[in-house]
Amino acid sequence: MDEVGVNRAVIVPPTWVGDNNQSVLEAAAKYPSRFAVVGRFNPKAPDAREHLEGWLNQAHMLGIRSTFHTKPYIDWLDDGSLDWYWKACEQFGIPVMALVPGMARKLLPIAER
Repeated sequence: MDEVGVNRAVIVPPTWVGDNNQSVLEAAAKYPSRFAVVGRFNPKAPDAREHLEGWLNQAHMLGIRSTFHTKPYIDWLDDGSLDWYWKACEQFGIPVMALVPGMARKLLPIAER
């Protein structure tokens, strides 16, 4: 990072690790002046609501990365099943980074609500 003039970076775990943020949180803990995390979260997990409430209490956690690029995730933008999730993220002040390739218009009704 120093060689190319990067002082800090936000780490986002890749999709292939699932919803596991452990390694990136460990990296941020090891180098707190260099890294922060926007972690992955499964809004369909049985304990999702409880976990979301304390999301930003995790050291170095800045927000959530949500990906809606394949089925069934694309459908979640339209079927109302995540209405609680968007409301809770707003309530708890959790920034959400959403990947919606070619479908940004699907986020408009969510943002308007």
